Amino acid sequence: GLRVLHVGCCDDLDALADRLADGTCLFARLSREAQQCVGIDARREGVDLLRALGFADAHLPQHAPVAEDAPPFDICLVADALLHEDDPGAYLARLRRYRFRHLVVAVPDGRRRRRGTEAGRLTPQALWQLLIDAGYRPEQVELCLADDTSRRAKILPFDAGGADDATA
Repeated sequence: GLRVLHVGCCDDLDALADRLADGTCLFARLSREAQQCVGIDARREGVDLLRALGFADAHLPQHAPVAEDAPPFDICLVADALLHEDDPGAYLARLRRYRFRHLVVAVPDGRRRRRGTEAGRLTPQALWQLLIDAGYRPEQVELCLADDTSRRAKILPFDAGGADDATA
């Protein structure tokens, strides 16, 4: 029943069609449950596929509906989109233009997986600081101790230790 902005809505392009077919595409699932789900992705191929399959609220960033008179989104979900950014802090700061009440960022724990981008090396502490530097006030960071986000995953809270000024 919430208004959701899903950044990186195209998921893994190679698996998008399969995930749409088997019901595991996050954007499709959010679109069914939310009052409104607007998707943003920089990959035209994925946005075109989603739109061709009836998801009219999938957009390239430059075409995303940003209306000053519209209420803010309840949630902005950034699911793994930071992994593809060379400067994740600047990316997070640019997202503020979309107006939302809460930001949810999902990235793999950088202590377990190494990638070439800065975002691929994000530890919980680094993510916390990155959010603060981008102008956000993080409330919590949780670690998912599994290789996927299945029901087998165990969620643990992260204590930022001394980051009192960052809590909302």
